[in-house]
Amino acid sequence: METARKLITEGVYDNLEFFTTYAFENGEDAEYFGVELFKETGKFVKGCYINASIKLYLHYRDTSDEREAFAWEKVLFGIRLLKNDVVATWGKLNVMRGVYSLFRRGLLSMLPDDCIEILRDRTSIDDFYDREKKALIGRFPSNYYQVAMATEAFREMVGWENSGESDIIKDKLLGIMKDFSGGGWMDECPPFGRYDRYSIVISSELIDSLNSIGKEIPEFALKNLSDAAKLALECANPNGDGIIYGRSLSVHGDCAFLEILATALRCGLIKDEDKQLAMSYCGAILRHTFSYWFDKNRNSYNLWFDGRTTNGYRHIQRLLDVNLDMAIHMLTTLENLEAAGCADMPTDIPLPENPHDFTNPSKTVFSDRPDEKRILYSFVQDGKLYQLPLICSALCSAAYQPFPASVCRIEAPPETMLPFLVPRFWNESDMFYTPVGFYTDISEEAAEVDGCCGTCITAKGKMCLFGKNRFEKSDIDFTAKYTFAGKKILMSYTADTDIQMTCRAMYAYGKDGCKVTFNGETPEVIPVSGDSRYFTPHGESIGAMEYTAKTNRVDIVLEL
Repeated sequence: METARKLITEGVYDNLEFFTTYAFENGEDAEYFGVELFKETGKFVKGCYINASIKLYLHYRDTSDEREAFAWEKVLFGIRLLKNDVVATWGKLNVMRGVYSLFRRGLLSMLPDDCIEILRDRTSIDDFYDREKKALIGRFPSNYYQVAMATEAFREMVGWENSGESDIIKDKLLGIMKDFSGGGWMDECPPFGRYDRYSIVISSELIDSLNSIGKEIPEFALKNLSDAAKLALECANPNGDGIIYGRSLSVHGDCAFLEILATALRCGLIKDEDKQLAMSYCGAILRHTFSYWFDKNRNSYNLWFDGRTTNGYRHIQRLLDVNLDMAIHMLTTLENLEAAGCADMPTDIPLPENPHDFTNPSKTVFSDRPDEKRILYSFVQDGKLYQLPLICSALCSAAYQPFPASVCRIEAPPETMLPFLVPRFWNESDMFYTPVGFYTDISEEAAEVDGCCGTCITAKGKMCLFGKNRFEKSDIDFTAKYTFAGKKILMSYTADTDIQMTCRAMYAYGKDGCKVTFNGETPEVIPVSGDSRYFTPHGESIGAMEYTAKTNRVDIVLEL
């Protein structure tokens, strides 16, 4: 029988052992596939290394594994890496999570005095949190209050702080989540409407932190987590796909739903009749993670090789960070499933193929303000997940554009170069309009295409005007229609005036790709070359096509 415990332990500990040992044996200047493992610019990786080494040490200690002593050497090595260096935000939190796990077991006194001194000095939050102003320093997203709160709380618990500041930060964070959220969902950057992976997973991370530091979990956070778990169950699909729009996707987008479900199960927020569905979906995500995202030949997660690419935030310089961070997340997931009594439930019971097919989408309302409608529609048909995020506001990133994305049908590299199917309407200058962002009305109704029943979703609003690194709401109205039925997705964009229009599509072509037409025409596919080339699970690379005309309307048809 396949269980979450079996999948996680088999998929995590060998990876942890490989990278902690490789870095230890090659020192601070270690390189792997040309990547300087400890030189990533985010200053997170050394904190991950310390936490990961402590987790490995405790695992060997608990299982009487002979590698326990060597694991402890790696813990000391990781701590001493910080002697002449800094560790930032999430790195500090990772260090303190590891430190507290030793403290809780009565093992912190095993650390030499020089290591204690390094840890106390390097994990202070004073470089990114202003105690006097009770605010983050600089331009950190608001979720960094969670980082500051948990780091400070762990320091208080081990006796390195006595200020009680963690409760003040917690109250600040919860206030922000309420003030800047629509319908209970956290919007990190108001008024941009950036509801994405982090807006959905924040409640899970927050509650995991509150559980760890022994603080009361507010009803607001439990309600948010319950809503996130509902969305996760509605997206349950046999392929193991998770959140497929927005920032920081790839394995992180998939495993966000895994983390949410594990925390929700621990908190008793999933009904008994839905537990098997949750665990089967967890199993599908884990299988997809360890077969598709994890490259056994490289002993590494693959977000960057074979033409795959990410944005600069999580580019290849964070190779070690991603490998260690994913292992840590997986072990936290296992702890939550153990606490829920679900770690040994079967995970290989098949999931339904069409729970939310094109006639029955899942609907998640992020914001329902009159001037800011934000809704995510999710479909699971033929075992595939499709998501239509009408949430992007005025952000220019293609990852936020409202197109029906499915990572197995409209294949895309992690995080970037997603299928860009939204038209650009050019004016006479170097600026252009897009029908995204300022939604004032979103509705859905039954539809029929080629005799097949489905759903038509209509979004109305104001065009967004882009140019010279700025954006603004224009005075041009638009209507967008998205119709899902049978084996087709139809998109129609209409502006209230005739202007020059350019459409560009990127998608996986080949034996299992989509056929795309613009106003009935099929432009020539231009293969993408260089760093943008990406080999999909179907063995084909992404192609691009472009369509230009002077019109106020474009109809795009995707044949699946």
